[in-house]
Amino acid sequence: MKNKTDFLLKLSDYFVAVLIGSLSTAAIHFIVSPS
Repeated sequence: MKNKTDFLLKLSDYFVAVLIGSLSTAAIHFIVSPS
């Protein structure tokens, strides 16, 4: 079962990284071209 928890932790880390990446991308777009 340890492998499954490790997999879930990696998955949540991946989702957090994607979320932060998309948020920073949106922030950069708003800063570069405030419309």
